[in-house]
Amino acid sequence: MNVLRRYRIVSGLFWLIGILSGIGSPCYAQVNARIQNVVPLQKTPPPFCRTFTQADGLPTGRISTLCQTRDGFLWLIIEHLGLVRFDGQHFRLFGADVLPGTDIHEMVEGRDSALYLASNKGLCRFDLRTYQARLFPQPGALEIVHETQTGQLLVGGHQGIYAFDKTSFHFRDLRHDPVVDAVTGQSRPDSIPPIWLDVKTSPDPSGLFWLFFGGHKGSIYAYHPHKHHWLAYSTPTNRSRSLLLQNQWFSNLYPDENGRYIWISGWQTGLQRLDRQTGEWVCYDFGDRTLNNCLEIAPGTGQDLWLTFDGVGLARFNRQTGQLAFSPPRPALLGGLSPGLMHIRNGKSGARWLFGAGSQLTGILPSQQRMLYLKTLPAQERIVTLWHDDVANRTLYASFDDHFVSSLYLRERDGTIRHRRFPDLNAGGNESLFRFLKMDGKGMLWTGVTSQNPQKNGLYRIDYQTLRIERVTRRVGGKLTTDSLDFTTARTDDAGNLWIATARRGVVCLPPGTGPGRLWPIWDKSARNSWVITLLPDHDRRIWLARQFSLQRLTPSTGQIEEFFPNSLEIRTLCLDAEGSVWASNHAGVWRLRKQEKTFRRMIPRLAAYQGVADTDGAIWLTANDAMYRFKPKTGSLERLDGQNGLSLEPIETEYIDKRLLLTKTGDLLISDQYRFATSGFRTDSSTNAPLVFTSFNVFNQAISLARTIDSQPEVRLNYQQNFFTIEYATLDFLPTTQHRYQYRLEGLEDNWQQNGDRRTVSYTNIEPGTYHFHVRAANADGHWGPERVLTVEIQPPFWMTAWFRLLTISLLIGLVYGFHRYRLAQLKYRLDMRRREAELREREALLLQRLSETELTALRAQMNPHFIFNCLNSIKLYTSENDSEKASEYLTKFSRLIRLVLENSRSERVKLQNELDMLQLYADMEIMRFKQKLSFSVDVDASIDTRFVEIPPLLIQPYVENAIWHGLMHKPEGGCVRVRVTHPQDDLLQLTISDDGIGRARATELKSKSASHRKSFGLKMTSERIALVNQLYHTNTKVLIEDLMDAEGQPAGTEVTIQIPI
Repeated sequence: MNVLRRYRIVSGLFWLIGILSGIGSPCYAQVNARIQNVVPLQKTPPPFCRTFTQADGLPTGRISTLCQTRDGFLWLIIEHLGLVRFDGQHFRLFGADVLPGTDIHEMVEGRDSALYLASNKGLCRFDLRTYQARLFPQPGALEIVHETQTGQLLVGGHQGIYAFDKTSFHFRDLRHDPVVDAVTGQSRPDSIPPIWLDVKTSPDPSGLFWLFFGGHKGSIYAYHPHKHHWLAYSTPTNRSRSLLLQNQWFSNLYPDENGRYIWISGWQTGLQRLDRQTGEWVCYDFGDRTLNNCLEIAPGTGQDLWLTFDGVGLARFNRQTGQLAFSPPRPALLGGLSPGLMHIRNGKSGARWLFGAGSQLTGILPSQQRMLYLKTLPAQERIVTLWHDDVANRTLYASFDDHFVSSLYLRERDGTIRHRRFPDLNAGGNESLFRFLKMDGKGMLWTGVTSQNPQKNGLYRIDYQTLRIERVTRRVGGKLTTDSLDFTTARTDDAGNLWIATARRGVVCLPPGTGPGRLWPIWDKSARNSWVITLLPDHDRRIWLARQFSLQRLTPSTGQIEEFFPNSLEIRTLCLDAEGSVWASNHAGVWRLRKQEKTFRRMIPRLAAYQGVADTDGAIWLTANDAMYRFKPKTGSLERLDGQNGLSLEPIETEYIDKRLLLTKTGDLLISDQYRFATSGFRTDSSTNAPLVFTSFNVFNQAISLARTIDSQPEVRLNYQQNFFTIEYATLDFLPTTQHRYQYRLEGLEDNWQQNGDRRTVSYTNIEPGTYHFHVRAANADGHWGPERVLTVEIQPPFWMTAWFRLLTISLLIGLVYGFHRYRLAQLKYRLDMRRREAELREREALLLQRLSETELTALRAQMNPHFIFNCLNSIKLYTSENDSEKASEYLTKFSRLIRLVLENSRSERVKLQNELDMLQLYADMEIMRFKQKLSFSVDVDASIDTRFVEIPPLLIQPYVENAIWHGLMHKPEGGCVRVRVTHPQDDLLQLTISDDGIGRARATELKSKSASHRKSFGLKMTSERIALVNQLYHTNTKVLIEDLMDAEGQPAGTEVTIQIPI
């Protein structure tokens, strides 16, 4: 149920109960206070307000409460959404993703930089440095939370009221502490009820914790945290009181600064005051039933209290006079202040924040009030012109009312006002107006009156002590006097002469005193009249005249008239700055003519100003239809002053606006009778600046995770890839961004301040690794720069740019250089060694080749053993003697071929396998013929081997075949078989296997055939030496494996020799 509706329903019930019954208790001292519809004359300005709605980013929902923390941020609690931080520009929501629950009823800022939230789930601590939340669920649902002066937390909910220890996280129930009557000091049997509906708390200067319950009669309590007891104050009910005030449904409570009075608001009770010393109650009856629903109270300035009324809005109540003053209905000032804003909270620097039903937040920002609000004249009076006495510091205003009755108002230094009306000037219904107020060089104050009655028209001298006027007739040439002139405006020159512009005669110069003057007729050919709108004496004794279609300059000494802006738009205003330059304005803009120049130069385009003055700092102040402007010629800056600055001009009247802006010699600028401010200070407290805070830090437009909030983070560390970052900051005065200017610089990258205008973000891209210090400062609307804020940003370099890596790299380079040096030395040494080794190797190879040749010759000799040759020749002889010529011829042919192949193969280091096998076949055939066919010989070559392309060392196989025949088969009567197998077990290996089925090596050794033994030893030795020499010379690994073969019974069955030749 809506809180406002609940208030009304329950208050109606208690109002009805109050009619039917009443209980005796302390009586009221009734004080009647009148409603004041118009704000009385005062020196304090009307409130300057700014309203924020959903269009400004305010989340949709009802604001339950708010709190402005010490760092300047504004924190809101929005029903069912959570906690919202506001920095004046952006609203940031902390919802269920951060908080344990979003149903929060109250919050308070603790002294430990945290917000303590009373929620349905318990007490929640929200750290303002890390934006992390922690829940303490022990007491259950809570409605209130309050911090005492000692930093102790007092919380309350449906289960009771507790004191929370921040160190031990312990809750202590306070309902059982004793209750003492606050007036008598006696104990009372009261029991503190559980909080079930609309409990209210309020801080107290004396350290008490005030507590009352909406609708609960006799239940206003103050808890003393040091004495641990309750002070009870009885609430009054009296049948003699108005039925309007019998119900005690309280809504808010405010302890006075002096600690004596307690101010209480409520439904149907209006405003009440409790005297803590006597227990006396005072009710303020404002005489209007609509003002009986007083909702909340907040301290104002001085003796003022801010009150909110249901359906009425905001009002100021003076505790000393008892007067109630509503804010004037000025939308430009109040920012559309809605009567629905029922709740008010105090902020920093005197700010007040109002909220209520709906998504609307309004801030009253008195520290931003730039104007001193005067409002001297009554509402029905319309100002014509004004004059200021710089010596006595008082101001004289000339005005007229709705009936054109002229008046003079004198505002004294102390703010008192005296005035005099002049109805005789308007006798007979004639309109008579004061046109100017000027003082000449002799201290005489003059005014010009234009009237439809010729008897009233003319020049008047004013005695501003008595505010009486006296008509003075002064001749201006011939028979012409001031009585017949229609005055428009007037100025005084440096000599104290009074220069008056007229509508039809031209310009009149009146010397100080009452003597005659002089008329300069001015004729405008284009307009065919002598109308002078305004004029301006300069420091060179020349008079500038603004005409309807031109600007002219009169030199009185010569009578010469120069014309500027011929056939142009109407010149509205003229002013002179400290340098003597003339400023003029028309609908095309604002123009300036320097002394050394001959033509005007447009300084501000398209600004139609009606009046302008120049201050001592060189700034030009201009008034227009909708606002006021300050232009600084040195910088070219133009600042607009309007309702956002507390300035709301009355409707412009072209005929009189020229006379409603005045700059005093002290630098005060007076705008009609409404405002006054110092042009140099431009604010009552212009030196103050709102706190400047950092609000976010993004890398590549994405927020990064930090241990603490960016504003409390002393340093931000990034890696080398995070070199594109954006820093956002804000000035926590909740003004529009146009009211601030910012400067920044990144120390380490920028030496000078960079102007950022009113923008609140700065982005940097492609920043080199290093440590940088970001400086930012803000200036308020007066140009006063506040203190700097500094944020350190460290971009860590990649590992290849770190000191340790550079040191390591240098060490490696030194090591590489040293290593290269050692390598070169080793290389040179190696080359020398290689050359020496090559020489030795060549010498060794030569020796090896020589030995190889000798070995081959020896092998050849071994092959061609004389015994073998002798046997062969005997075999031939035998065949011849037996007349077996055919076999003899065959034997002889094979023998010759064998000798030829042996000789051919012995000439080469390697021979084709085919030639070696052919030679081996010839040798075997001859041995077969000798042994009468008892010997068989076979050669098996693997199909994958092409004997035409495989090369082996020559004469390598024959010794092993010969050894198999002579030692393995010769002693075997039945003969035997010798088999040679050529295989290719690996791609780079050729295997030759010579096997026989002879008697075996062991049996052959037993027979000790000396000749065979000698032949075997010599032939195999030569072959082994050859293999060793070939392996050493050609870096090969030729192996010879000999294996004894056995039969199934384990008896010798021959020998197998395996030769492995790498190819």
